[in-house]
Amino acid sequence: APVTYVHAQGDEQAGKSEGGGIAGLAEREAAGLERSLAYAQRLMKFGVNIEAIADVATGDKVENIYGHYNSQGRTADTMRNQNRYAVDSDVRRIKAFAELGLPIILPRTPSNHGEHRQAVGASPFTSESDNLDLQIAESVQTVLNESAIAGQLTWHIPHDEYLTPFVLSGVNCGVTHGHKIKGGGTNAVSTWVLKQRDYLSFHEDFKLRLLLMGHFHHYYAEEISGTTVIMTPSLDGGSPWFKSSSGQKATPGLLGMTVGLDTP
Repeated sequence: APVTYVHAQGDEQAGKSEGGGIAGLAEREAAGLERSLAYAQRLMKFGVNIEAIADVATGDKVENIYGHYNSQGRTADTMRNQNRYAVDSDVRRIKAFAELGLPIILPRTPSNHGEHRQAVGASPFTSESDNLDLQIAESVQTVLNESAIAGQLTWHIPHDEYLTPFVLSGVNCGVTHGHKIKGGGTNAVSTWVLKQRDYLSFHEDFKLRLLLMGHFHHYYAEEISGTTVIMTPSLDGGSPWFKSSSGQKATPGLLGMTVGLDTP
């Protein structure tokens, strides 16, 4: 049966000082991409019918330099370096997957570190659609539209929506960053997901089966009344916030898996 190979990553927070900064992030991304490509190629060699690749970005591609914590402007790299790395790394990864010769689906979502804020914890001072994750996605789209692989690419870049729906091998999927979930614990996640699923079902006639998200800096999976929610691990260099709030270590990583109507 046909399936889509999903490569999902997020919370790179390029420019964050922990974990070696942008140089350390580049090493983690390169290692993750190498393993993910090898995984997809191994599945194809063993007869898995991969009909497409989905490169899913779960948000927080860059760290930003203000509005999230007090030392951000003094510890994070410049926005110029953050944005340059973000665009270059996405172009490099998408081109690498394009060598498999398959269609590539590219869902994107806004995030909290992509917001323009005037003060720590403040609301964005530009529109909800003015988000760095979406700006980066459109920059990458512009670059690749002029390349030889343009015909392989299908983009899903929202305007200001916080959940981006798309279909992979017949399975209704979505991606969100997760920062709109208020409160802690799995109940908060379940409540938010059920509300979004009901909205999509009633207003968009879209039955959400699989939802990918980031923001929480660790891998987690849960079945919520027929919708599978999977949180991708973080690619950043470590989260003091996550460590202090949960007593856990945010082990860097990304997610690779297949999605299809006949897969569990």
